[in-house]
Amino acid sequence: MAIEEPHIEMPTLPLGFIDEPFKLTAQETLFMPDDWAWQFLRINSDYRKAYNSAVEKYAAAINCTHPNLFDLAPKHQHQTIRIDEVKCRDQFGLATWLDPKIQLPKLDSGESWFFPLMKSRSRPEDGLLPASKSGIFSEQSLVSTGPDNRGKFNERNQLFSTPYVWFAIDCSVPPLAQLKSVEVVSIMRRDWLRFRDAKMRTHLNDDPIILPMDGCKWFMPSLLPLPFGASDKTTPGSLWVAIRIDVLGEVKTQMKSYANELTKKYLALCKTSAIRTPVLQKFKNGFSDPVDEAGHVLSDGHFLKERVVCAHLAGQGLSPDQIIEFIEESAIPLPEVVPKPMPNSVADKWMLGHKNRIAIYCRSGMEFVNGGYRWLVHAQKR
Repeated sequence: MAIEEPHIEMPTLPLGFIDEPFKLTAQETLFMPDDWAWQFLRINSDYRKAYNSAVEKYAAAINCTHPNLFDLAPKHQHQTIRIDEVKCRDQFGLATWLDPKIQLPKLDSGESWFFPLMKSRSRPEDGLLPASKSGIFSEQSLVSTGPDNRGKFNERNQLFSTPYVWFAIDCSVPPLAQLKSVEVVSIMRRDWLRFRDAKMRTHLNDDPIILPMDGCKWFMPSLLPLPFGASDKTTPGSLWVAIRIDVLGEVKTQMKSYANELTKKYLALCKTSAIRTPVLQKFKNGFSDPVDEAGHVLSDGHFLKERVVCAHLAGQGLSPDQIIEFIEESAIPLPEVVPKPMPNSVADKWMLGHKNRIAIYCRSGMEFVNGGYRWLVHAQKR
């Protein structure tokens, strides 16, 4: 197999030296959960087809009066297609369309391209509804000054008086991403309260309050979306809980307490049939990097990069043997000849198991591509 064949699309992440081809580059060590989720989504065939369809619709509409049809705020230094965005968010969890050929553009602190997977649902105890709109990247309360006024909003004119706010939490997935959004909203509400009344003071924190959804009057379970990780063997409403935040309390301390309690609940659900088996759990126990007789750790590289590259190649029809050949041709040669390991040594067995490892990287990588990337966002895994 010649790597120059036009039907073989080169991996989106470069290979390293042949002895550790999936080692992270300096830039890749800085990848955050959004970056890794994007590496898998960008090679998803359904996403690519949907993106191309949006491009075609844009081309058909470009001669019409649609200002900013292909723009984001200038500070994001990226353009996107403002067509079928609801489909993009609902089907893929992505805030708006991105070209699969590019790396994930940088956003401001607190913003996320996968904000639809993190967005919180809240109700203050005084019963007043929150603002009906929110940003596409975050729930920050700043006003965009660029051509794209969808990005952020300001609701300081909202009338509410209570510091106690209830949030709906989906327990079918790890809670960390949702709690990041809860923290942002809580701090915003605290600032708004103090803006209206500068005399307000910080409260002492109460113990965490977690209620089943049918025991919380602030939400209607029938109006909540289907939990992301629900199996077909459970009642969707049973996977939602409500938590109460005192926005005048120590918000970060409350987040830590709720993270501990909600993670316990999520892990308990993982042992039942109520939720689908998390993608990482399906294979993480099957591999551990062995240590050879000299104490050196044997590794192919980073566990997510292994799966991105192999899934990308497998998605183009390459078998494990062909992927190994591709790696041998494309990886960086070692600067000097390395002697072969002794027969039956740890290193020898590690090399003999290369094909089996590549096959597992392909299978588990495709699970990430076909939706498992969402778990990386939910769990804030990198």
